[in-house]
Amino acid sequence: VVGGLALWLTFGNAGPPPEAGTPLARQVIEALAGVGGGPSGEAEIAAEAGAGSVWKFIQLLVLVVGLAFAASTLALSAARRPLMTEAIRSIPLRTLGMAVLVGAVLFVVFYTTFFTNPYGVVSGTWGAVSYWLRQQDVQRGGQPWYYYLLLLPLYEFLPLLVGTAGGVWYLARRVRDNRLQMAEDRQQTADGRRQTAEDSRQTTDSARLDRVDHRQPPALQRYFVALLIYWAIDVLFIYSWAGEKMPWLTVHLTLPFIFLAAWTLDRALRGVDWRAAWSRGGAAFGLLLPLAGVALITLLSIRPFQGKSLFDLRDTGQWLGSLLVALLLIYALARYGRRLGRHLAGRVALVALALILGLLTLRFAWLVSFINYDYVSEYLFYAHGAPDVTLGMEQIEDLSRRTVGDRQIKVAYDNESTWPFEWYFRLYPNRAYYADSPNRDQLDAPIVIVGGANESKVKPFLGNGYQRFDYRLVWWPIEAYTDQSPKKLWRTYVR
Repeated sequence: VVGGLALWLTFGNAGPPPEAGTPLARQVIEALAGVGGGPSGEAEIAAEAGAGSVWKFIQLLVLVVGLAFAASTLALSAARRPLMTEAIRSIPLRTLGMAVLVGAVLFVVFYTTFFTNPYGVVSGTWGAVSYWLRQQDVQRGGQPWYYYLLLLPLYEFLPLLVGTAGGVWYLARRVRDNRLQMAEDRQQTADGRRQTAEDSRQTTDSARLDRVDHRQPPALQRYFVALLIYWAIDVLFIYSWAGEKMPWLTVHLTLPFIFLAAWTLDRALRGVDWRAAWSRGGAAFGLLLPLAGVALITLLSIRPFQGKSLFDLRDTGQWLGSLLVALLLIYALARYGRRLGRHLAGRVALVALALILGLLTLRFAWLVSFINYDYVSEYLFYAHGAPDVTLGMEQIEDLSRRTVGDRQIKVAYDNESTWPFEWYFRLYPNRAYYADSPNRDQLDAPIVIVGGANESKVKPFLGNGYQRFDYRLVWWPIEAYTDQSPKKLWRTYVR
C-alpha cells in the first residue's frame, strides 16, 4: 500500500489542486497559501499559484510520511520488539536540546537580520518551502530525473562510494544477524528451553551492541545508521522527483552520505593495530595499491595487436610494458598481503582508497573554486556570470577614476542587466536604473548598459555619440547529457 501510494505521488503529482471538496478544505489550502506570500507591501501571490504550492506541499508531506512509515515498519520487523522504547531511551535529551537551541538561535538571528526583520522567521521557514514548491511547476533548468546521479559521482565520489559501501554492509550484517537469531530462537524453542533462549538472546544482543560502540548508547548507534540510510535514499528520491533541479542542491543529497562515510570509516578502522601494520609492510602495501591500479587502468585502456603500423606497434609495446609492471606489482602486493593478513590488508587498502579519494576531492574543489570559477566547464555551475562582467566593472572603475573620481561616474543600466550589476553598482551613488522604459534624463550618462531586448528603445536617445562594446553577461552550461537513455549509454560506453 505504501509503495503504491509513493508511486502515485511520484508519477501522478502534476495535477492541479482539487477544485471540488468541502469549503473548509479549500479555505485551509488558501489560508496556508497566504502565509508564505510575504508581508504587506510586497507583491501578492496569485491565489491559484499559492493553492498549487500548498497542494504540492501536502503531496510531498504525504510522500515523506509514507516513506517514513515504510522504513519504520521494516525496522520493527527486522529488530527486537522493544525497538522504539530502547531507541527513545538512548537519545541524550540534554545534548539534543542544546543542539536544537543553538540551531534555533542561529536561525532566528540570521534570518531576522539581527532582529531587524522579524518576518524573516516566517519567510525562512514556510515562505522558503512555499517558494521552492512553486518552482516545481516552473521546472527551472529542465534537468532530467538522473541529474543528481550524474553530479554526485563527479564531485562527491568520496562520501558516495564509502557511504554506500558502509550502508550496504550495515544492511547485510543486520539481515545476517536477524536470520541467525531467528534460527537460534527456533532451535531453542523446539528443544523446549525458552528461558535459556531468552538468556542467550540477551547475551548475544549485549555482545552485538558491544561491537557497535562502547562509548555511546547502543540503540542510538545502531538505529541512527538506519536513519542515515533512509535519509540518503529519501533525499535522492525526492530531489530527483522534484521539478526544479539545480547543482547547488547537491549539498542536501551529499550530507547523509557524509555521515554514512564517517561512520563506515570509524567502524572499519576502530581498534586496528597500526604499529603491527607498519612493521609488516603496511606502508609499502598502501603505496603499491594506487600504482597497481594505474597499471591496470593503462592495461585496459590500450588495445594491442591491432596492426603493424608504427602507432599500432607503439600501443602494443605500451600494453606489454603495462602488463609486465602490473604483474610485478600484483606479485609484490600478494607478498605484502600475506604478511599483513586479510584483516590488516583490508584496513590498509581502505585507508589508501580514502586518502586517494580525499586528495582527488581537494583537487576538484580547487579547480571549481579557483581555476574554473569564471567558466561553465564545471557542472556545479549553471547560469554563471561570464568573465566579461568583472572585466567591464574594471573598465568602468578605471574610467571613473580618470574622469570624475573614484566610483563617481554616472552609469545607466536596464532590467536585462540588473543581475549582477545591482550588486556591483551599490557603491556607485550616481547610478541610474531605467528598467525597460528609458528616458532622456536617465540616459544622460557617459556609460549606458543595455540588454538586447531594450536596445531598440535606447538607440533613439543615444544617437551617434557613443562607442558600442559587446559583452557576454551569462554563461549557459553545456547540457549534452539531457537526452541520455540506457540504450545510448550502452552503445557509448560498453560496446
